Amino acid sequence: MGISSDIAYQWPYYKNCIPAFLSPIAFRVFSRDKLRHLTELRFFSGLQKQDIAYLWPSTSLALFKKIKSNGNIIVMENINCHQHTSLKILQAEYASLGITDNKLNEASIEKSSKDESSKLDLCDFVFTPSVNVTNSLLDSGVAPEKIISSSYGLSDDEIFPYQLRKKKEGEPLTAIFVGRVGIRKGIHLLLDYWVNANIDGVLKIYGNIEKTAEAIIKPYLNHSKIQFVGFTKDIKQCYRDADFFILPSLEEGSPLVTYLALGAGLPCLVSPMGGAGVVKDGLSGSIIDPYDKEGWINAIRSIVFNNALRESQSKAAHQSADYFLWKNVGQRRADQLLEKLNILE
Repeated sequence: MGISSDIAYQWPYYKNCIPAFLSPIAFRVFSRDKLRHLTELRFFSGLQKQDIAYLWPSTSLALFKKIKSNGNIIVMENINCHQHTSLKILQAEYASLGITDNKLNEASIEKSSKDESSKLDLCDFVFTPSVNVTNSLLDSGVAPEKIISSSYGLSDDEIFPYQLRKKKEGEPLTAIFVGRVGIRKGIHLLLDYWVNANIDGVLKIYGNIEKTAEAIIKPYLNHSKIQFVGFTKDIKQCYRDADFFILPSLEEGSPLVTYLALGAGLPCLVSPMGGAGVVKDGLSGSIIDPYDKEGWINAIRSIVFNNALRESQSKAAHQSADYFLWKNVGQRRADQLLEKLNILE
């Protein structure tokens, strides 16, 4: 159940608290917090004794407590690293860059971190989409037996028919970065590595620029080999027009943009946060420490200058995409949860 969603995004197993045709009125009359509270009340009122409550992080701590008191099993989805982990990573990076106006509301994040830990204490099991999220929960004291390690995935239409992009003679290769253009995604590192790689290629950056990154990217705005495209709705075309994907992220859960790169058959140059568990190092791409400047420059040059490597990694990326189809991911998750429930019995 959710507050409301467009009719095009509804499925038989999903319920709106507010019918889609009433949502424009409801969002004008009531605050989002009020609507969220109403949604949680409706969710709880429909919960049967034998039901498992599957909750996402934005669900209130109060609802976790009510469901626990009701005796239901609670399964939680942890989308990103524990906030205690992400705060440490970002604090250190902003400090190294000398950024003080970073909008890291540390008091708010600390409160959210405590709430997250309380929810994790109350849940019986928690799905994590990557080894990075798993490690962050372990570091925060979550019992290993609670954790169900999994992944995210792709829909059928997000896996394109395989075809290595045919370039016109003399046309440069195109790399794409997709996501919010900010420090968390390592954009400052990527721009430095790309320029120093000094290759005949174009880096296209898709996404809105965060305020804290504006000063850092300013010197690159008119660079001949870098294009800041901005936000686009036609994300699939971005992937179709690319030759390889690049994401030196510092903190993530398991970014969907990396899965999309596999579906498009793009070799992936990623940091561990950007693709561990999704990209196979040396097969469908390269996993490189975000601060390994020489490693990134060499990886960029290798994928540009070595046509055979680029083609083999492209094929491997595309072949691995089926493993991450949601129907396959969902079945693995169901099997894992059933195994945990049997342990409870």
